[in-house]
Amino acid sequence: RKKDRKVPDTYSSAVSSTSRKLQANLFAALRGAKSSQNDVENAYYRGKVRLAKDGGRALFCHIPDEWEELGYELYDPVDGTRNMLEIEGNVPGRQEAGKIWGDEYTRFLLSCGLTQSVVDRRVFYQHGEDGTLMVVAVYVDDSWRLSTSTKMMDDLDKKWRAEYNLSSDAADTEGDFCGVLIKLIKAGVVSISCPKLLADLEKQLKDIPYSPG
Repeated sequence: RKKDRKVPDTYSSAVSSTSRKLQANLFAALRGAKSSQNDVENAYYRGKVRLAKDGGRALFCHIPDEWEELGYELYDPVDGTRNMLEIEGNVPGRQEAGKIWGDEYTRFLLSCGLTQSVVDRRVFYQHGEDGTLMVVAVYVDDSWRLSTSTKMMDDLDKKWRAEYNLSSDAADTEGDFCGVLIKLIKAGVVSISCPKLLADLEKQLKDIPYSPG
């Protein structure tokens, strides 16, 4: 890699499988714990981008053909070259889009009083004065929240929805995280399944012709 080449930091904002297993164990072990999941639509359009003038990376794209109807000129009238736009915000496909979004939700969760884990940077936690606990695991735009305090969870949920303009009826399901359905059966027992994966597998098996012998 050339030293003078600007290569943006990139990574997938994904909690580790070990952390997810640990959170499932906490869900089973902590008496009275509640679990919920929420996601942020269009996450990769969010976050603050460092512009080229501030030492960041410039990103350009051709003006879409459809924008000609809006009054944009697709080609330069003098030399005929294709006109371009500079993209100043975060967009899907941007090389550092994952990091920009990761920095954004990290900023938000820290502003809500949570602490970022030093073991898994995609895990955040908060202790209440009364001994309650809340743990938040983030996988790209999905968050899985586990808490022994309904108030702590509700407060974070309200701030989360307000920050990212989520409606009150936005997708929020109990324990459904990254396609894995997690249910508390009874104290100390958690059921983990992949209903969508099983449904897809069942459909594929039905489509396979059966020939006896």
